[in-house]
Amino acid sequence: MLYQFKTISGIDTLYFFYVSTLKYESLFLDIVDQLETQAEHFRTSKIPFEPHDLKIKIESSTLEHLGKAQGFYWFKDLNDLVRIGFKDTSTNEGLNDIQVQFMANGIYTIGLKGLLRFTDDLLKEYVTGERPITRADLNIFVQHDLGNLSKDMFVTRKRLFISHFKEVATKHQLQTLYIGRQPFLLRLYDKREELKKSKKYSLMHEYFANHEIDLQKPLFNIEFEFHRAYLKSFDIDTVDKLLEKAELLFKDSMDAIRMIDPGSIIDNTENGNNRNRASTHPLWEYVKEAYTLKEFLQVDLPLERIKRKVAVYSFEDAIIDHMILARKCISHKVSISLEFYKEVLDQIAYAKKPVNDFALFKHTMQSEVEFKNVSKLSNFDLKAYVRSLESDMSDPSRNLDAIMKHFGIAMDELERRGFPRAFPF
Repeated sequence: MLYQFKTISGIDTLYFFYVSTLKYESLFLDIVDQLETQAEHFRTSKIPFEPHDLKIKIESSTLEHLGKAQGFYWFKDLNDLVRIGFKDTSTNEGLNDIQVQFMANGIYTIGLKGLLRFTDDLLKEYVTGERPITRADLNIFVQHDLGNLSKDMFVTRKRLFISHFKEVATKHQLQTLYIGRQPFLLRLYDKREELKKSKKYSLMHEYFANHEIDLQKPLFNIEFEFHRAYLKSFDIDTVDKLLEKAELLFKDSMDAIRMIDPGSIIDNTENGNNRNRASTHPLWEYVKEAYTLKEFLQVDLPLERIKRKVAVYSFEDAIIDHMILARKCISHKVSISLEFYKEVLDQIAYAKKPVNDFALFKHTMQSEVEFKNVSKLSNFDLKAYVRSLESDMSDPSRNLDAIMKHFGIAMDELERRGFPRAFPF
């Protein structure tokens, strides 16, 4: 069968470190000082605050605080392009001091090269330029219906089938399939279904439109997730080496986890069905050969094209906002006076307890998922909980290992209550 469908190749996720110089310690101390100065201002004014209320400046760029996690103080730029973590040089000396995570907003707007230029320029006074890699996701969007696939149609070069999961929209429609586990796994999922629950819908809708992808037609994502241990086996230890070898790595992965042609399986009554010797499905071969990063890496827009006009909220900005508020109040006959602002300040003072201890921020790749005590759930709530875990599995930012563990616990509880393990949703 001759396949001809639209594809878009890319790098969907990239995490790496920067190797710091001796100047880094002064940068870290300045960051902590900026945070503490602002936090003290809130405390003195008895005004509750969240981590994102605190901002720092590095060179001419403003970064918003996200909190502290895994020993790093995390920040993001105001355009939601990148997350950057800074740690104390005296703690966890086995790790580099600066960690970077590129976000979808950046990858699908200014491009990977634009993001690298942004972070390189931002930190050039404090890093050597070496960028050790920790995680990369290589993916290809395919304008083709893969809803009839199942895990039984795949074989692996090694014993990678640690956990499988199939989420169905109907009894016969595949929504998500996982094969393998860290440091190497495959995700194959219905991109249109994922976008229905995604905050990135507008961003990705524009991206697909620019690449002539029709969101009214089936669209699936085939994505391989690689972590440092697996990348090192291919002599990929830096971002530059990843970009150099990404296409070969993707094609090798398509061979490591293969979709097979069922018609080529030889039925041997003595040895059973020898699935590993079956031919690779023509569709899988088509996707494998379609993967190329030439067009993806050509996207390199300057940050100024999307830079916000206002980086820091100023006194003048506050005046403009209050003029808008005043007009709205006047039109609705609401009186604005000194008593009005006194009431506002009183409400702030009695608001919830401030989160001023740099609480664990909730936007890293291990975003928080609410795990529940399944033994205390009703049958209805337990089934709903299973569905919510299914949904979280299709989000690349989630901690897949943790979700799969709790999904297994929930499924065990369903089975204990008499429901079949292959529960039909």
